[in-house]
Amino acid sequence: MMLAHPALDTPLCFEKQPVQVLCVENKALFREMLCCLFAGNDPARFVLSENLTPLDFAKNAFFLRDLLFPDFSDKALSRRIDALAESLLHTDTPEALAELARAVAVFQNQVCAALDFDVESAFDPTPHNLIKLLALRPRTQGFESPQERLVFFCAVLKKYTHCKLFLAHDLFSYFSHAEALRLFDALAQHGIAFLTIESCAVKRDAGFGLYIIDRDLCCIHESG
Repeated sequence: MMLAHPALDTPLCFEKQPVQVLCVENKALFREMLCCLFAGNDPARFVLSENLTPLDFAKNAFFLRDLLFPDFSDKALSRRIDALAESLLHTDTPEALAELARAVAVFQNQVCAALDFDVESAFDPTPHNLIKLLALRPRTQGFESPQERLVFFCAVLKKYTHCKLFLAHDLFSYFSHAEALRLFDALAQHGIAFLTIESCAVKRDAGFGLYIIDRDLCCIHESG
């Protein structure tokens, strides 16, 4: 899998090194890249591809706006979890589903009968609506560190939405070099492709691929 941008003289490749660091020392370009990502890659400056075939950026890439508190209420993630749970109701627990629907119908009738004016319930106890009532979300408590929370978030999104690439910015402003290396190692162990765009130089290391665009927009490739 590769990520291209007009400012890069060659695409970033995530096959051999799943974690990449892009240092953009030119402030105008750094700002332009982040504004593009915050706008959902609009205009489409970043191009994600696999086996030389372009991928839908919106479906296959996820921009982490907040590294410390990623959004577990992401709509795509919620829809996917609900869809999986709904399919399980049909295949694994059809008897329980039927019993629950009957119980809801009885409860609806009791509530309507208890009121002193004519009412009816518009709720339809379909599997889809019952799952919506459960408000299923990934468990977000019990993490020992922001790094652990971030790895869990990326792993969950990768599993349920099949997201192929996660992008972030200024990661080294939040974590020391040693902390970042441990984070990158955990991401790599989960098979997570990850890119952080930095505005300042980062010390090269074998734990990540390093690509630099200097103030004069010259591209420098650094190995670990």
